[in-house]
Amino acid sequence: MIVIESGDRSATAFEARLALAGLLRADGHDAVIDEATLPDGLRRHQKYEAAALVAATEDLAPAQVLVLTDGTIGQATLSTLHDYRLDPAVGVILAGRFANRQAELGIRAKVAYATGREPHLIDLQSQSLTALVAGAGCPGLIGTAAATRAGTARPRLAIFLPGAATSAPGATAALQALDYHPRLDLQVVLTDGWTTEAAALQAAVRNVADLSEFSPIPAAATIDLAAFFGDAPPDERLQVILTQLLGAGRPVIDATTADLLASGDAPVLKGPGDLSTLGAYLDGTILPNLAQIEATLRASPWCRSRTVARFAELAGLPPPKRLPTAPPRAPRALFLPTNGIGLGHAQRCALIAGEMKGKAAFAAFPSCLPLLGAKGFDAAALVQKSPDHPEPFANDILNHLRLQRLLAEGDTFVFDGGFIFDSVARAIREKDLRSVWIRRGLWQAGASSSATFDREHLFDRIIIPSEAFAELNRPPGWDQRIRTVGPIVRPRSLAPAGSALPDRLAHRTGVAFERLVVTMLGAGAAADRTAQLQFLCSLFERRSDILHLIIVWPGAVVPPGLYGWQRSRVARTTDALSIAREADLVITAAGYNSFHEMLYHRLPAIFIPQMAEFMDDQARRAQAAAERGLARAVEATDLLRLEREIVQLLDMDDASALRAALDAADLPPTGTAEAATLIDEVARQ
Repeated sequence: MIVIESGDRSATAFEARLALAGLLRADGHDAVIDEATLPDGLRRHQKYEAAALVAATEDLAPAQVLVLTDGTIGQATLSTLHDYRLDPAVGVILAGRFANRQAELGIRAKVAYATGREPHLIDLQSQSLTALVAGAGCPGLIGTAAATRAGTARPRLAIFLPGAATSAPGATAALQALDYHPRLDLQVVLTDGWTTEAAALQAAVRNVADLSEFSPIPAAATIDLAAFFGDAPPDERLQVILTQLLGAGRPVIDATTADLLASGDAPVLKGPGDLSTLGAYLDGTILPNLAQIEATLRASPWCRSRTVARFAELAGLPPPKRLPTAPPRAPRALFLPTNGIGLGHAQRCALIAGEMKGKAAFAAFPSCLPLLGAKGFDAAALVQKSPDHPEPFANDILNHLRLQRLLAEGDTFVFDGGFIFDSVARAIREKDLRSVWIRRGLWQAGASSSATFDREHLFDRIIIPSEAFAELNRPPGWDQRIRTVGPIVRPRSLAPAGSALPDRLAHRTGVAFERLVVTMLGAGAAADRTAQLQFLCSLFERRSDILHLIIVWPGAVVPPGLYGWQRSRVARTTDALSIAREADLVITAAGYNSFHEMLYHRLPAIFIPQMAEFMDDQARRAQAAAERGLARAVEATDLLRLEREIVQLLDMDDASALRAALDAADLPPTGTAEAATLIDEVARQ
């Protein structure tokens, strides 16, 4: 184990540690960062990137301790080194830049006193291992990861620029032209975050992201050529990306006004500083000569002298461990269904996966695992969000690590949800995966903000399951990636005549009944339906002919008061439809799955919409069915009307009229098989 330390505890020094640990780890060295030495105020992206590199202090078993220094060393670092009480066989390496011989001797003496041994020294300057631009803490090392990228028909061009550069005259038009270049795949990367100017660029260019959204080493492995604009030197992380590109033979174009990259000895190309002329420069100079440029870069002494292997040899690190790799497996589609719990999404994805020709597996929250297991799918557990976590995205960091282990080259990643989590975006980017987004089509007014779609460029295909009624389907506009399919719903297969379910229910509950009412209103933060459920239980308690089943998913939190009623019973199941098909009346929310199941299975229903701000427009959906005489719609607060509708449907034979209307309804064909075919097509690309 190689513990990476730094001379101070600053955020800049931590970026250098993170970069070096990542470079060493990518080349097979067991490099870690001590959890106890993390600085306060880590940024979000640093926490994602550090998760795989940080080790708890009690788990450290150092064979070497490598200290990065800019010529200084603080008391916090010296105290940590002293407290390790290192075994005499453990080596300590100092790697850095020193202003003069006296500064070098002073730091060596302090480290020797703290550790009880003379540290081994690597002067990065004298060994030609400094970063691409002077001042960065991480050595300018070249690993092997970026070199594994195979050539592509359309090279991926990454343009790194500050937000202010996007507001220069002609900049947007130039980027648009490159975005639609027939021979290039453009990625615009903002080097200073989402500034006001840069945010406006999203409406003009399809693929825009912030530098913090990329882990440096995986990012370099997905880029074929890069251009760097702006007046500020590249930060620590960007220097790692650019250095890896040079080492892999990929052109790096210095388009800065001050020749920030080209003024040194790195083999970068000096290019035009004006975005409007970049396209012509690429067409005339770079693209026709890619093979020659690659050969020249690979033969460059600058690149050959900066390998991770050479640094490891100078540091006396043990040979990298080549861990046994898992047996190769066939590529598969990995589905991730979620809206925070994900059961409805999991049901929809399971229907689609069941129609696919290729192999499908799942990564899902624990609530979904019984459902997926019952359908025969391999399913790995993700970590559920909890109020006990120290940060709202803590579970997503763990899910990021799990997805990295579950996904492999050649896989297709299928996401079904409304919000694209960081773990999802990072998995697609870092594994360079083919990807599909199964996306809702029905949004509440004003809810489909640009933030929802900022990451849609990550996906090779977007599948929109349509609604049963035309006015609920918003044309998405033409995009070759977007495909609308029919409603995703389980095919109608009625239970055989004389089903034994009523007899089993009577025996199990001890309640004699003539008619069955099923309630499926959901629960939790999205919609607390305790008041409605208690009202229904009170209503049906007065009726000796009714058994009232409250259907909830396994693991759902049920208000304790619901267990005190005689004629109302709570039933936990992942197959609510099988019970609902036997019901005389279903009272349900108007979520996508339950709504379409009621229509396509011709079940008389009262819809009570859930309308949390992050959900789809269930009220419009319910109203569309009610206006056609195919269901009844009741607001959650209108309990008196709810009672009237129940009485009319059960006692005035209105349920029979609903069934007749449903039987006569002309509903669009389902789209499950088509969605499966579209995913199979992406997987074969």
